[in-house]
Amino acid sequence: MATEIVMPKLGLTMESGAISTWLVNEGEEVKKGQALVEIATDKVTMEVEAQANGLLRKILVPAGLSSILIGLKVGWAFAWRTLIGAELVFGALSGTGGLGWMVYEKGENLDTPYVFAALFMVIVIGLIVENLVFRNIDALVQSRPWTF
Repeated sequence: MATEIVMPKLGLTMESGAISTWLVNEGEEVKKGQALVEIATDKVTMEVEAQANGLLRKILVPAGLSSILIGLKVGWAFAWRTLIGAELVFGALSGTGGLGWMVYEKGENLDTPYVFAALFMVIVIGLIVENLVFRNIDALVQSRPWTF
């Protein structure tokens, strides 16, 4: 019978914790009292011990998950800016393109309302992705059994 290892609440004021390091690999046998994982909070880093003898079948949350999610957000933002910049440069060279090309072309013609409309669309698309995609990923991660 499988038992989920739930992140313990390490103090009355603890609001969140992150897995720093897994001390046991998938497929390894563990003994009761053996340290399984290091949990870092805003105040302390502690080891969580196995409550029973058994086998660690699957690690559901990798160490550094919060860093992975932050990296995804930063990477997406960089990719979005790069895409707009590439459209601006290569769209201007070819005479066709997306929002970046529209910003360039309308800016050259001093058509300010179109420039602001294109920039507004860049912001709206960024906010939609942030609120629909990343907020849902954050909510999913925070609702799993490894939180308290």
